[in-house]
Amino acid sequence: MDELAGTENRVAVERRRYNDLVREFNVKIKKFPANLVAGVFGFTPRAFFESAEAAAPPPVVDLSL
Repeated sequence: MDELAGTENRVAVERRRYNDLVREFNVKIKKFPANLVAGVFGFTPRAFFESAEAAAPPPVVDLSL
């Protein structure tokens, strides 16, 4: 049970880090003078990671020995 909770926490931390980096990237490519370089090289805003609640049913875990 502790391993499942730890895995969920690690996934949540990495999702937050990814979304923070995407936010920084999206802001940077819109500010001058980086927007000039971003336009020349075709950089476009990135989407945040959002998990769909109903995308997959939660796994069934049998804890009986």
